Amino acid sequence: MVNLEEETFKVSQGGEQGQQEGQAAQQAQQEGQEEEGKREVKIKSIDYFLGKVINLIAFSPDGKKFLVEIEDEKGKREIKAYNSEDGSSIDMPLNSQFKGDVFSLRDPFFISEKEFAFSVDVKANATDEEKRLKGDWIFDIENKNSDKSNNFDWNFKNFKV
Repeated sequence: MVNLEEETFKVSQGGEQGQQEGQAAQQAQQEGQEEEGKREVKIKSIDYFLGKVINLIAFSPDGKKFLVEIEDEKGKREIKAYNSEDGSSIDMPLNSQFKGDVFSLRDPFFISEKEFAFSVDVKANATDEEKRLKGDWIFDIENKNSDKSNNFDWNFKNFKV
């Protein structure tokens, strides 16, 4: 960056030579800014969520994956995962494990590059066995398995910014 006071001082001290140095420094700065501005940004359609609302998007710590929490007009929530590089969907057996007519998946967030935590809600008409699945879970993207967790205690009702 060229400081105007510095350039003025150089002009008054060295005449034209100082002015040329100041202009050269200013041109180098502009060229550097142009190079920075040439970063390529890719925008790609990933999926269509017809009749649904996107509630949340969460990125993995390394930025290579992201989760989308979507909700339909009846309040059923589900989680989808994608690769950031190409937008491809990541296969997760969550939808077969937690059927949409009984369960709602919400509040996903990454706890590592390959794992994320989420909460499971159960509808009132669920069986006793299904009601036991309510709670907080961790899903391992690489191994494609999920485990119920008793280690997390996140109560966002008392969270203050």
